[in-house]
Amino acid sequence: MHTMKEKSVLHNEDGSVLIISLVIMAFLLVIGISATTTSNIENLVTRNVEQYTVALYRAEAAAMEAAQNLNDASPNPRDNPPDLLNPNINAITDTNIVNENYWGTDSYVKPSGIEDADFLAEAHGVVGGSTLDTDKSNVYGYTAYGRCRLPSGATVIIGVGYRRAF
Repeated sequence: MHTMKEKSVLHNEDGSVLIISLVIMAFLLVIGISATTTSNIENLVTRNVEQYTVALYRAEAAAMEAAQNLNDASPNPRDNPPDLLNPNINAITDTNIVNENYWGTDSYVKPSGIEDADFLAEAHGVVGGSTLDTDKSNVYGYTAYGRCRLPSGATVIIGVGYRRAF
């Protein structure tokens, strides 16, 4: 008789539906949490892309503003440099242009008309391929830099090449 009782307990299926439904519910809970986490991460990525896109366009606009200021400054920016132009040949390096302190302390950095943006320019001197004939104009190279730093911390710096003959 004892073996019959054990056999009946082992083959008893009472409560199996409850256990199966709990396993399925746990599985669905894990899927729901994963979907929520993925959605939150995608929202953060989208917001980040939006911030950097805004900063990119503002930095580009500031660089174009600097180039326009160079163009409007004077007939000869070499002899009468505008206040945004660092007249020292190749004075700005890749190291200092990305340094936040440089943008805060360099006297050639000027605020842009664009929100959260500023700009500066540097001279490169006579560019290769220019004539050495003293009766003709030389072509001078410049780089106009624009930078946008949004309150969120998104920062973009753009350098635009600019040439001018005089």
